[in-house]
Amino acid sequence: MLDIWIEGNAERVSPEGPVLVIKENNKKYSIGGAGNVAVNIANLKVPCELYGAIGQDDPGKKLIKLFLNQEIHPKLNYDHSITTTKTRIVGQGGKHVLRLDKEEDYSNEVTVDCNENDIVIVSDYNKGVIKKDTISKLLKKTKYVIVDPKQSADTYDGAYIVKPNMKEYNEWNSVFSITDALKFMREHQWTWLIVTDGSNGAHVLCTTGEYSLLKEKAKDVADVTGAGDTFLSVLAYGISKDINVFECCKLACMASARNVEQRGVVPVTLNDLQKGVIFTNGVFDILHIGHLELLKYAKSLG
Repeated sequence: MLDIWIEGNAERVSPEGPVLVIKENNKKYSIGGAGNVAVNIANLKVPCELYGAIGQDDPGKKLIKLFLNQEIHPKLNYDHSITTTKTRIVGQGGKHVLRLDKEEDYSNEVTVDCNENDIVIVSDYNKGVIKKDTISKLLKKTKYVIVDPKQSADTYDGAYIVKPNMKEYNEWNSVFSITDALKFMREHQWTWLIVTDGSNGAHVLCTTGEYSLLKEKAKDVADVTGAGDTFLSVLAYGISKDINVFECCKLACMASARNVEQRGVVPVTLNDLQKGVIFTNGVFDILHIGHLELLKYAKSLG
């Protein structure tokens, strides 16, 4: 989908009705939806193919031009009735005032060409591209299917990783608890369930019963747009490097925290995955609990 950003100043109320008047200062375009996940993956220097559907309209042509500036291999269907667009109107200080969506459900099928060791990220926006049998068809080609869901849980039965946010999980399975979540994921034959919950962290569960709550504090939250895409992209990046899923999620939490500290949609970089080197000192001739706490705190910073 195409993201359109209209930036301006909101300094007065319209005399025609109780709405703000935005004086437009700037207008820009960016790749949105599953395309933003692909941009993040490519930015992490991982080869990436993008599947989906766009229309042969002006927003679709704009997307094609934007792809030319990215290390992405688009394998799109060009038979959609329209290209999905999200137009965000942003006032001073980066405050979101309004969002306008233009969309229609896609009725045709998108076929993905992949091999058994490929990682397939399904970024589902419930716009018709992901059908009831999409996951089962993918699983015949590769077991590494990672899903950001928007439909009922059984749509994703058998997936390797399913990553709902807390609101989506609650709609599926009521209030979150570790016991119920493990039972729920086993019913749907998921190997991993990752429930993201904003500043409360990410609940990471494996079908073996392993669990961890991972958090990374953001210094200042400027804009949460695209944070979920960042998490998903870094998670897939880590798996592609054979990193343990819990460690992948630590990286994803860290990258997402850095992402929300910036305004607008900013692609993740490899530098965002580095905490840096922390220097501390002290007299460690006799190691005591104070030294241990100091070292543990230093380790948490980098």
